Amino acid sequence: MNTNWNIKTLIEAVGYAALIAIFAAMSLYMSSGMILSMFLCTVLLVVLIVRIDEIAAVFAVIVSYILVFIITDDFLTSAIIISRFCFPGLALGWGFKRKKDFRSLFVLSSSAYLFNLLLVIFLANKIYDVNLINQFILDPIEKMFTQIKESEDIAKLFGRGSIDITVLDELKDTISFFVPGFLLLAASFSGFLMLMFTKFILNRLKYDYSYLPMFSQLKVGRTTVAVFVLSFLISRIITNSVISAALLNIAFILSAVLNICGLSVIDFFLKRYGIPGIVRVIIYIIGLNITMFVGLLIPIIHPFYILAVLALADSIFDFRKLGK
Repeated sequence: MNTNWNIKTLIEAVGYAALIAIFAAMSLYMSSGMILSMFLCTVLLVVLIVRIDEIAAVFAVIVSYILVFIITDDFLTSAIIISRFCFPGLALGWGFKRKKDFRSLFVLSSSAYLFNLLLVIFLANKIYDVNLINQFILDPIEKMFTQIKESEDIAKLFGRGSIDITVLDELKDTISFFVPGFLLLAASFSGFLMLMFTKFILNRLKYDYSYLPMFSQLKVGRTTVAVFVLSFLISRIITNSVISAALLNIAFILSAVLNICGLSVIDFFLKRYGIPGIVRVIIYIIGLNITMFVGLLIPIIHPFYILAVLALADSIFDFRKLGK
């Protein structure tokens, strides 16, 4: 990391730091645009590291924290806001600067988001005595199941005069088992989106990251498939509830990977026929909404099942080669 800190480099670093600080401060006044602001801050931080170095990025983070702290006058709120882009930006920037492979970049990005998520949960619990997992996940689930128990319309929908409370309690407990998997999945999904979006921006800025796969080239490995199948099957056989829950969480997370790779197969063939990217996105949104609605009536054709099966089949037959 031998950056020649001349006047031009210094001005550029200050400019990026100012932009990052402004977007971070804007997130305080744009609740609907907070996610976009954090994405922009992360991308700018990555670009700053790639163009200059990590020292400039740390400088930008410090400036952003000072500005947000001046506005909020709350060190914890300021730390939480900055951490949303600080850890992913620094992790991805470090990886892109050294041209790490796709798997390493994905692990870096996902781990950064997971660390940030766990840090926010920990700080909220220790300082404000607020359990975010209960507040945003478990309590809404409890409320939903309470309403279901009291709803005659739902009972009639299943052709019954009443709902079996024991079955509902078992279902609620099963859903609660997936909380760790949900947190990991949320972090992984955020890390994946940030990785793909940042790669797109860097390529547009004429940085060569063509060695990284495009979305249409993503393919699930046979080892991943084997782990998914074994985790699911063993979780259905084993009687130990703790081990079963852990295996179900693994299968749950890997099912999301299968869904992404299944969609990647479809994207490959649509792209091959010359359909533009924005049109493909619209097709996916419409298709997922329609199939999810139909999947409520006919579960076997739910898009999550179809995409997972498609990814499993692709790991065996490699449809991309067959389609050439």
